[in-house]
Amino acid sequence: LSLALGPRPSAVLGPRARRTLHALPGGIAMEQQPPGGQAQVFVTGMALDYERLTNLKASFKGEYGDLAKKRSSSQIFDEEAAPVVGYIWSFHFLDCLPLPWRRRFERPSSGSKGVARAEEMRERTVNERCLQLEQRWGNDKDAVEITVVNMVGDQRCLRISRDATAGEIKDRLAALAGIPRPELALVCAGVAGAIGDGPLDDEDRLPSEALDGPAPHATMVRTRPRRALSGSHDGSLGLWDISTGERLGMMRGHGDAILSLEVDWSTRRALTGSHDCRIKMWDLDHCICVGTMMSPGHPAFCIAADWSARRAISGSWDRSLQLWDLDLGLSVSKLDGVHGGNVLCIAMHWPARRALSGAQDGMLRMWDLEELALLWTVQSTVRGVSSLVVDWALSLALAGTTSGEISVWKLPTTAEAPERIAVLEGHEQVVSGLALDAEGRQVVSASWDGTLRRWELPAPESSGKASCTAVLNHEWGDAQTCLAVDWSMHCAVSGSTKALRIWAFEGWEEDTQPQMLGGHEDGIACVAIEPQDAR
Repeated sequence: LSLALGPRPSAVLGPRARRTLHALPGGIAMEQQPPGGQAQVFVTGMALDYERLTNLKASFKGEYGDLAKKRSSSQIFDEEAAPVVGYIWSFHFLDCLPLPWRRRFERPSSGSKGVARAEEMRERTVNERCLQLEQRWGNDKDAVEITVVNMVGDQRCLRISRDATAGEIKDRLAALAGIPRPELALVCAGVAGAIGDGPLDDEDRLPSEALDGPAPHATMVRTRPRRALSGSHDGSLGLWDISTGERLGMMRGHGDAILSLEVDWSTRRALTGSHDCRIKMWDLDHCICVGTMMSPGHPAFCIAADWSARRAISGSWDRSLQLWDLDLGLSVSKLDGVHGGNVLCIAMHWPARRALSGAQDGMLRMWDLEELALLWTVQSTVRGVSSLVVDWALSLALAGTTSGEISVWKLPTTAEAPERIAVLEGHEQVVSGLALDAEGRQVVSASWDGTLRRWELPAPESSGKASCTAVLNHEWGDAQTCLAVDWSMHCAVSGSTKALRIWAFEGWEEDTQPQMLGGHEDGIACVAIEPQDAR
């Protein structure tokens, strides 16, 4: 495959686009710029699909923005794929590709969908990357044998090129050891456990003294970053190490704002809903999209999933709920006209086949997903229900409203209406996010008024009232648009119209200021944080 970047004679491959191409399974086989001609990059072994083309578009956007409206008649893709190639002047196959590579391009699709396709694509991505590295290193007459040990002394031997980067070595080690690639660190060490100057960056190379020295030549360390995932109105999905503030990956694939997300941290997969009426599944190990479910006329404002049951449910401005089968990658049921306004929030308990939805009409509604029937309705507020969190084990639900109130509900075990046991007042604008520690009787809320509040709920048998125990503001004053909390680590992550913020709320003080993370080009719409027990 040839990517001709132009038409300017001076066109060059920028660093951002270069990093994107290096991250693809095929990698860059050769790069050249003929005198007076177009800069060209030859990519071998890359499977072409809509998601990868969209990722290429996003990376080239900043460096070749003036080519946005130019298209070449030589583009060979179908009508859906072709428009996303706008920042690349032309794509064409090279007949001179070696036969094994041509066969890989012609490989038929397995036809698998949903979670099965996600697993297949993850395995295929790893295998293709490893095959490419083995071929390159195996054909290098100057390649050397290295020994890599882990912290308990287990050894692995690799034959690598002298110019192999630490990132390439980690790709191969992750596949051999069965460790998620983002959790692997490589340390240049003379003996196992000798940390030296710290982990190598992906662009670093093992120094000659290490390659020519005695074994072991490097130490493999498995790290467990505290991760968070954020979705933005610019259509991007960011993966973060909130311990260091480092951005681990930035994913693109949606054609419009991301509105909602749901994460399974144990398998490192995520679902995102967008204004483009698509629900996408992501592999967070490799930061790639591995599946798309179409939802025409149903942009998923909210989404909830039961990953063990492979089911998800979404709500939208069409006032409907859709139930999704993640194995099939399809919508299997739809409840039309379930609310009198946009469905803004939803929670699901698949073992009991129950879902609780909140909407702009101010109503909370409980659904039987087995019979697709309404169990009960209650007026939560005269305004809209903007956020929702449920502890199904303790039958406790909290509903934030567009007027700033938070209602606490005791859910019934029958079809009777729930009981409102408390109202939390203090926010002045929309309550955009809620987190509940039901056993500890703690609540954290975020609001468009720019504040985070911590609340204490009374014990079930107590006659006391709920109270606000702390208010956190920040010096920028912009609206807080979403919230996620790791209670065991006393850490909260909030999104805003400007940035992502990390809050340490153990012993909250009124003047506590958060750590701010930049990277998205627009406001944050949704966020999730990896809990301590998932690491």
